[in-house]
Amino acid sequence: MEGVVDGPCSADELRDLAKTLRKIRLSLAECTLGVRVTMIMKKAWGKRRYIHSYIIIVCSRIADYLLNVFLAIMSYFRNLERFSYIMAFS
Repeated sequence: MEGVVDGPCSADELRDLAKTLRKIRLSLAECTLGVRVTMIMKKAWGKRRYIHSYIIIVCSRIADYLLNVFLAIMSYFRNLERFSYIMAFS
């Protein structure tokens, strides 16, 4: 399918869309959600390059947050291990 279709789609166009979605293992609901998110982002930021930089910033912050969560969990397990080691010799 080339571009956005303003009117009703032909059966061939719908088959092509279904084949493509199957090929990339994407459900119709996931595709629809992606289009909605894209439209919201376009309305909010207007130009594509700003959307791209925003996504990079968001992904970076999420990665930092997840790293901090992982480090906190590892610290908890280290403390738990030390505590159990101390309690074993008490």
